[in-house]
Amino acid sequence: MAEQKDRLGTITLLAGKQIMGATALMKCLYLLQEVFDVPLDYDYTIYTYGPYCAQVAADIDFSTFYGYTACRPWQEQGYSGRDYEPGDNVSEADTSFAQKYEKAITTIAETFAVKQAKELELIATIVYVHVFHKRNNPKIEKKQIVTDVNRIKPHFDISHIEREYDNLVQEKFLR
Repeated sequence: MAEQKDRLGTITLLAGKQIMGATALMKCLYLLQEVFDVPLDYDYTIYTYGPYCAQVAADIDFSTFYGYTACRPWQEQGYSGRDYEPGDNVSEADTSFAQKYEKAITTIAETFAVKQAKELELIATIVYVHVFHKRNNPKIEKKQIVTDVNRIKPHFDISHIEREYDNLVQEKFLR
C-alpha cells in the first residue's frame, strides 16, 4: 500500500518529466495505476472529465504546499488552468518509491502528458470502462466498451472512441 510520501514522490517525479496541467496530472496518475500497475492506492470514480479522485487532488495540493511541485496559473483566449512543474523544494521529496516505476512514469509522461485535456478525458474513460468490464466480465468485447464510453461521453462520436480504443490496444495500454 502506497503511503502519502510515496504518492507525493510520484507526483513530483511525473511533474518533473513534463510540465502538465491539473487534468493531465490526474489522468496520468490514473493511467500509471491502472495500465502500469503502480500501486498508488487511489480510488477513482467516473466524473465529468473522466476518472477523478479527490485524494489525487489533495495530494497535488500537498505537493505544491511542500514546494515539491510549483503551480503556475494561466489564462489564454478565455480559458484558464494550472500547470505543474518541479518546485523549489523538489530535492526534498522522497522519490524512492517512484523511482522503482521510473520507466512507466517516463512512458506515461511522453505518451499522454502532451495530449490535450479533452483527449486525456477520452483515453482515461476508455481505460476506466475497460478495467471495470474486465474485472466483472473478462470476455467483454470492444463493441460493448465503446458503446458504454459513448453513453458516458456522448460528445465523442463512436468512430473517434473506436480509433482511440484501437490505438490503446495497439500500444498495449489495454490488456
